[in-house]
Amino acid sequence: MNLAELVKEAQQLRDSVELGTLADGPAELHKRLLQARACIDRLEAITRTISLLKGRTAIALDDAQYNLDDAYAKVVGKTRRGDDYSTGKEREAGYSVGTVAEQVAWRRAKTADREAYTALEFCRSCQKGAESVRWDLDTVIRLLTLEGRLDH
Repeated sequence: MNLAELVKEAQQLRDSVELGTLADGPAELHKRLLQARACIDRLEAITRTISLLKGRTAIALDDAQYNLDDAYAKVVGKTRRGDDYSTGKEREAGYSVGTVAEQVAWRRAKTADREAYTALEFCRSCQKGAESVRWDLDTVIRLLTLEGRLDH
């Protein structure tokens, strides 16, 4: 699965976790509780997968930065010194032209890292929301059980 598919699945899982009403009764609420637990388990797996992907994108971004730094240093090292007729900006532009491929690779790695970060935060939010609903379901079931005991 790619990142977009995982995010879509996380959204669907979060949307499928519903609180219900007191009129549903303990049996239906318990069924919803079990469904919520299953969704949370899957959300945890998705979050772990995206977390691993985020780690890989961070490493790739570091590698791209190192490659860019090395390429830039090589271009600067090959450039003739003592050119009194060019400004610092002109020399900087020349260095940048010599590292275009590395700059493109760095930008791609940066974009992938941002996308993975955003997806990870989104999935964490979905998981937290589903856990909140599960907690609420558990609380309502406990209250209904306590109410039933008090009625007898």
